Amino acid sequence: MKTRTFTSTLMLLVLAFYANLVYSQAPQGISYQAVIRDSDGKPVASKNIGVRLTLENISGVAYYTETHSPTSTKEGVITLNIGNGAQVGINTFANIPWKDGDIYVKIEIDPAGGNTYTPMGTHTKLQSVPYALYANNTKEVVSQPNATDDEPIFVVKNKEGKIVFAVYQTGVRVYVEDTPLKGAKGGFAVGGLSNQAKGNVEYLRITSDSARIFVNEVSGAKGAKGGFAVGGLSNQAKGSITRNLMFVAPDSTRFYIDDLTTLKGAKGGFAVGGLSNQAKGGTYDILKVTSDSTRIYVSNSSTKGAKGGFAVGGLSNQSKTGTSNNFMFIGPDSARIYIDDSKTIKGAKGGFAVGGLSNQAKGGSYDLLKVTTDSTRIYVSNNSTKGAKGGFAVGGLSNQSKAGTNNNLMFIGSDSARIYIDDSTTPKGAKGGFAVGGLSNQAKGGSASYFNVSTNSTGNIYPSEKRVMWYPLKNAFLAGQVIIEMPDSVGVNSFATGFESKAKGNYSQALGFKAIARGQYSTAIGYQALAHKNNSFAFGYQAKATSDDSYAFGSGAQASGNKSFAFGSVGIDSTGNVTGNTKASGDYAYAFGLGSIASGKASLAFGANNIASGSFATAIGYKTNSGNWYSTAMGGYTTASGFYTVAMGFKTTASGIASCAFGNQSTASGVYSFACGDNAKALGARSVALGAFSNAQGAYSFAVGYSSITGPSATAATALGRETNASATYSTAIGYQSASSGIYSLAGGNVSTASGISSIALGDHASASANYSIALGRNVVASTQYAIAIGNTTTASGDNSTAFGNQTSAIGKYSLSVGYGCTANAYSSTAVGAYNVVEGTPGSWIATDPIFAVGNGTSSSSLSNAVTVYKDGTMKLKSNFYPELPAATLGTSGNKWNTVFATNGTINTSDLRLKDNITELTYGLAELLKLKPVSFLWKKSPQEGRKLGFIAQDVKPIISEVVVEGDDPDKTLGINYSSIIPVIVKGMQEQQRLIDNQKQQINELMEANKRLLERVEKLETLNK
Repeated sequence: MKTRTFTSTLMLLVLAFYANLVYSQAPQGISYQAVIRDSDGKPVASKNIGVRLTLENISGVAYYTETHSPTSTKEGVITLNIGNGAQVGINTFANIPWKDGDIYVKIEIDPAGGNTYTPMGTHTKLQSVPYALYANNTKEVVSQPNATDDEPIFVVKNKEGKIVFAVYQTGVRVYVEDTPLKGAKGGFAVGGLSNQAKGNVEYLRITSDSARIFVNEVSGAKGAKGGFAVGGLSNQAKGSITRNLMFVAPDSTRFYIDDLTTLKGAKGGFAVGGLSNQAKGGTYDILKVTSDSTRIYVSNSSTKGAKGGFAVGGLSNQSKTGTSNNFMFIGPDSARIYIDDSKTIKGAKGGFAVGGLSNQAKGGSYDLLKVTTDSTRIYVSNNSTKGAKGGFAVGGLSNQSKAGTNNNLMFIGSDSARIYIDDSTTPKGAKGGFAVGGLSNQAKGGSASYFNVSTNSTGNIYPSEKRVMWYPLKNAFLAGQVIIEMPDSVGVNSFATGFESKAKGNYSQALGFKAIARGQYSTAIGYQALAHKNNSFAFGYQAKATSDDSYAFGSGAQASGNKSFAFGSVGIDSTGNVTGNTKASGDYAYAFGLGSIASGKASLAFGANNIASGSFATAIGYKTNSGNWYSTAMGGYTTASGFYTVAMGFKTTASGIASCAFGNQSTASGVYSFACGDNAKALGARSVALGAFSNAQGAYSFAVGYSSITGPSATAATALGRETNASATYSTAIGYQSASSGIYSLAGGNVSTASGISSIALGDHASASANYSIALGRNVVASTQYAIAIGNTTTASGDNSTAFGNQTSAIGKYSLSVGYGCTANAYSSTAVGAYNVVEGTPGSWIATDPIFAVGNGTSSSSLSNAVTVYKDGTMKLKSNFYPELPAATLGTSGNKWNTVFATNGTINTSDLRLKDNITELTYGLAELLKLKPVSFLWKKSPQEGRKLGFIAQDVKPIISEVVVEGDDPDKTLGINYSSIIPVIVKGMQEQQRLIDNQKQQINELMEANKRLLERVEKLETLNK
C-alpha cells in the first residue's frame, strides 16, 4: 500500500493584490490565489484546506493574523481575500501600518482542512503597498474659502525663501532663475527617470534665454507619437493626434493646415516670409502652404546670381558649388527636372510624371505623362467623346499636314496600338521589321536587340542574350535573358521568360531565374524551378517536380513521386529551428508544410517537419512520423511506426502492429494495443491502457484509470480505477490502489489485495493472500488456501476456513465463524453468535475439542457459550432447552440417547386440562410380579458395563402400552420406563392394601396371643 503524505509544497499560481474604491471608503481586502499540491506534485483537488495568513514586519512581529477554510478546485486552486478571514487575536486589518511599507506575508496551510498548520517557506515582502488601503490615511490640500487669486494654495520655496513652484486658484506657476550662474540645473527641465545624469536625457528645458524640446533620435522610435507636437485645444482626448498643428520628430517636421472649406481668410495655411517685410499685409512671402495649394515665390531679380530661383536637390550633395545633383530647378528663365540615370533604379516612383488636376488622391493613376530613367509613358484617355484625335501617334517628319495619317509609324488609341512597317521591296537592311534594342548599339546591323521576330534557321542563342522574341521554329515565345543552346532546348508551343529559363517540353512553360520545364505540358515558375516530367508543375525557389503529374509548390519543395504533391517551403518553424525541404517522394504522395516529407506510396504529410514514410501513411502536425503501411500520426512529435498504427496527441508512440496511441506521451508498443491518456502505455499484445499514467504491460491486458497497471507477465489481466495493479495472468484489480497478484485473482474496492491463485478480495482493505481464498468486506483477511472472510474485520486464517460477520475469526482448519466477535479456533469447528469461548486445537482433530459453539458473550473480555457441542458427541447447554412444539420427540428408536443426566429429574406433562377419557388403571401388582428384571451388556458398547432393565419382548405381553415399536427397518422395540411408574404405583397400592390387611390380622393375632400369654402366666403362677 502506498502512503500518501502532504508536505510543505505550495506553488503560487497568482498573487494579485488590488483595492477597488467603493464610494469614499477603501476596500478591506487583498485577493490571493494559490495551487496546493501533494508530495508527488499532484494537485490536491476538491478538498477543504486550512490556511493561516499573517501580515508582519521583517522581524516577524505580527500586524494582523487571520484564518481561512477554502475548498480547492479540481486543479488544486484556492481563492481567498486577505482581510475577510477569521481574525486571530486583537490586531485588526484596519490598523496595519501601510505607510511604513515594511509589510511581509507569511502563509501556513493544513491540507487536511484542520488547524495543524505548516509554514510555506519564509515570509514574502509586499513589493508595493495597496494604494487604496494607504490612500485612506492621506490628507487633501484644500484652499481656504476666502483665499484670493494671489494667495497660493500650495507652495514650494528654496532656501532663500523664494517661490519655486506654486499652485493658485486658476493655475500653476514655475519660477526659473534668470542668472547664468546656476549651472546645468538652472531653469526648468523635464527628463527621463532612467538616466538622471546632468543634461543627458532632458525632454523639456526652459531657461531665461531659451525654451528647448529634445526629441529621441534612436532608430527604434516608439511609433507615431515620438517627437514633439503642437495641437489644438479642442481635441485633446487620449490617443487623439488628428488635431496636431505642428509635429517635430527626428526624421521630419510637419505642419497641419486646416482643410475645411470655411477658410479663415487670406492668412489661413502656413507661410514663410522674409525678415525685412513683416508689416501686416506684406506680400513678401517666400513659401505659402494652404489647404488648396502650395506656392513658392522666386525672385526674378537679375542680381541674385546662379542661385536665383527654386531648386530641389539630393541630400548627398549639398556643397556650395554642387548643382549637378538637383532634382528640380525653377528659375526666372526655365523649369528643369533631373532624372537619375544610374543603374540603381529607385523604384516605380523614380522619374517625372504629369497627371490630371482632377484626380490627385493618393494612389491615383491619372498620370498623363511619366518619364523615368528606364521608360517614358504616355497615358491616353479612353473616353469615346474625344473625337478622331484621341490617342497618341508618332509620324514621319515629311508628312505633318493636318489630316495626314497615312505616314504614321506608331499609333496608340484606346482601342488599339499599331506599328507601321515599311513593306516596300527595297528593304532597309538588317533593321527591317520591328525591333526593340539597346540605346548603346544603334548602328546598322546591331545585334543587341531586346525584342525581335526572326526566322533564323539555326535557332541558337548562346551565350544568353537579353531578348523578347518569337521563336518560329517551335511556335514558342521567349523573353528576358534568353538562352537556346540547341533547337531542342525549346519545346513546341512553349513559353519561357526570365533569366535563362528553358521550356524544353512541348506545350511547357518556364518563368523565373533558370527555371526549366522539361516535361510535356509541364510548368516551372521561380528561381531554378524544375518541372522534369510530363504534366509536372514546379512553383517556387528551387522547387522540383520530377515525376509525371507531380506538383511542387514553395521554396525547395520536391515532388519526385508519380502524381505526387509537395506544398511548402524551407523556413523556420515555431521553435526557431530551420526546417528541411518539403518532399513528396512516394507515388501519389502529398506533402504539405515546412519540411514535411511524404515518401510512402499515397502517403500524406501535413504540417511542419512531418514524415510519412509508410505506404498510405498519414502524418499531420509538428514533427510527427508515420513510418509504416497505413499508419497515422497526428499532433506534435507523435510516431506511428507499426503497420496500421495510429498515434495522436503530443509525443505519442504507436509501434505495435495495428496499435493506437492517443493523448500526451502515451505509448502503444504491443501488437493491436491501444493507449489513451497522459503517459498511458499499452505494451502487451492486444493490450488496452486508458487514463493518465495507465500501463498495460501484459498481453491481452486492460488498464483503465489513473496509474492503473497490468504487469509484464499478466496475460489478459484487468486493472480499473486509480493506482490499481493487476500483475498476474487473468487477474483483475478494480477500485483504488487495489492489487491482484495471483493468477485468476480478483481485487476490487479500496486498497484491496488478492495475491493467491484464483483469490478474490472485494471491499475496503480486503486481503485474500492464499490460493483460492475469498475476502469480501472491510478490513477482511483470508490468509490460507480456500479460506473465506466476509464482513467487517473478519479473518479466515485456517485452511478451508470461513469467517462471516463482524470481527469474526476462523483460525482452525475447516472452521466456520459466524456472527459478532466469534472465533472458531478448533479444527473443523463452527462458532456462531457473539463472543464465544475460544478453545480447541486449530491444526488437528481432538475428541474433546468443541465442534460447534453458540456464543452469547458480550465483549472480548466477557466470553460465553449458550451451546457447546464437542467432537466426542458431548453437548453443553448453558440454560434451558425447549422443543418448538409440545409433541416433539427427543431421539428415535434408531437414534437413542445412551445416558441422560438430570439434576432435577425429567418432568412429564400431566395436567388434567390436557387429558380426556380418564379411567382407572387395571394393571397392578399382578403384572409387576410377572415382570422379569434383568442385567445385561449392550452389544455395541460392552465397555460401558452391565446395565439393568427389562426385555421389551417380555414386557409387551404383560404391559403393552409401555413398549414402543421403532420406525426403523428392524422395528426395534423400546420401553417407556416412565410409563411403568403408574403400574408400579398401582401394584404398590395393591400390595399396601394387602400389607394393611395382614397388619390388622397380625395385630389381632398379637392381641389374642397377648391375652393367651397373660392367661399362661396366671396359670403358671397358680401352679407354683
